[in-house]
Amino acid sequence: MNTTQIDLGSVYYLELLVTDNHGDPLSGLSVSYSIHNSINETVFDSGILADIGNGIYKKSITFNIVGQYRIIYTTPINYSDEIEVVLVKEVTASDATVRRILGLCQENYRIFNPTYDKNNNLIGGIIKIYPTSNDVDTDTNSIASYSINASFDSSRNLMKSYKVKRTA
Repeated sequence: MNTTQIDLGSVYYLELLVTDNHGDPLSGLSVSYSIHNSINETVFDSGILADIGNGIYKKSITFNIVGQYRIIYTTPINYSDEIEVVLVKEVTASDATVRRILGLCQENYRIFNPTYDKNNNLIGGIIKIYPTSNDVDTDTNSIASYSINASFDSSRNLMKSYKVKRTA
């Protein structure tokens, strides 16, 4: 049984690979899941995983309550069911600070709405930082947004100032 730690409020992807007796992937099945709080056994969520092909079934979940959860995957008869454990922890101030620092060091970082001057110098835009590379690609779950502004000496084409200001 796998145990994964995630931060409160982050997206977690339920994923299951279903294969036949020969190890070949099976698609077209109905694979369900249920998520139980391990302490009080209440059901946090349940449903059907999406068949994304090649025997992989998937769904995204956002955990909004700290705790330990048991995820039970149920497949049709003759295929193995799976269980995994997710430990959802509170994001501490130091975790959030480290994430912002990593983002501003250009890890999981993206620039939107760039603007340029007549010499093609970047003079404005928006920077967003993200917890994962997938979030960068899908523009989801941003940690913070910043406006960027730069000014240039047009006669020498040199930067005079550069400002990054948190907006969200």
